[in-house]
Amino acid sequence: MLAALIGGAVAAVGAGAAAQSGAAPATAWSTPRALVASSQYAFSPALAVGEDGEAVAGWFGGTPPRIVAGTARAGAVRVAKWTGATIVVDRGTVAGGFNLPVALSRHGSDQPDGLHVALSGSGVAYAAWSEFPSGAWMVATAPRDGVFSTPRRLLPDGGQLVTLAAGRAGAVLAVWGEFAPLRLHEHASLDYARLGSDGRLGRTVVLSNLQGDDSAQIAVSVNDDGALAAAWVRGAIVSGPMPGPPNRLRVVVCTAAGHCTLTPSVALFPQSPEYLNVAVALADDGTVSVLADDGPHAPSVQAAVSRNGSAFSPAQQLASTGSAPVATADGRNGALAVLTGQIGG
Repeated sequence: MLAALIGGAVAAVGAGAAAQSGAAPATAWSTPRALVASSQYAFSPALAVGEDGEAVAGWFGGTPPRIVAGTARAGAVRVAKWTGATIVVDRGTVAGGFNLPVALSRHGSDQPDGLHVALSGSGVAYAAWSEFPSGAWMVATAPRDGVFSTPRRLLPDGGQLVTLAAGRAGAVLAVWGEFAPLRLHEHASLDYARLGSDGRLGRTVVLSNLQGDDSAQIAVSVNDDGALAAAWVRGAIVSGPMPGPPNRLRVVVCTAAGHCTLTPSVALFPQSPEYLNVAVALADDGTVSVLADDGPHAPSVQAAVSRNGSAFSPAQQLASTGSAPVATADGRNGALAVLTGQIGG
């Protein structure tokens, strides 16, 4: 079952085209079908859908950790030590529904963004999660119509998974932050690699160094050729009532061969650069669309486009009062964005 509930005013815009709203949907949403009964413990769902309608869903299940209040005393009830959440996945199709769920691990960490799923163009399903209590990232894979493999270690020590990303018909890429032990005095970096069908990492490509004031929200888009674009904010993000210091919107684009070009600062709000939420879309012809809002103080959404490896275009305002854009590639050279706000200038 695929369904979405969106609160607030929602706008959809295409890169390089006039803003439009109020378009009638092509079809109605289907009736929701439950994957997990409401009586069971389940949270933080993840979903991936392939171009042919193949789907894989994942979530945390098992027994929730118990919290006991009161003073310890003799004869008090002993609480079993929590050993992690169950990592559950379920495969199916958009048209035919899902099958019986499968547990991949009983020791998953329930940290935010602790579970990721993806589908390759050839139908290989991937699930990656953080193990409790070690924090090691694990991965399991399954071929089309096959069973999931025994989990294996995904990232090197110090790696923190950002996402598993894939185009509609291409390979799956793992993107992660690399944090070396402090004693080594090495810079942290943002890296990526292709995943084999067995979950092994291919050649590691460094996207950029990371600094302590880089935003934890990193937007990633991959096209069918395996090229990648990533965008994030460098500099302090202030959510209080007063404007914060200027920060920068960084964008890096890598070809399918792993050759990367970094734009240290894309000027969407040159007069008051205070970026907060970022989105990026990479089309199959290499067109990159990057969007951002300018923080909580005077929210609006602007966008810029790079075609054929050229510099980003001057910023275009998509919403005079808007925030939290989400973008995806549309066709060979376009993008579709959803945001909260009012379309236009």
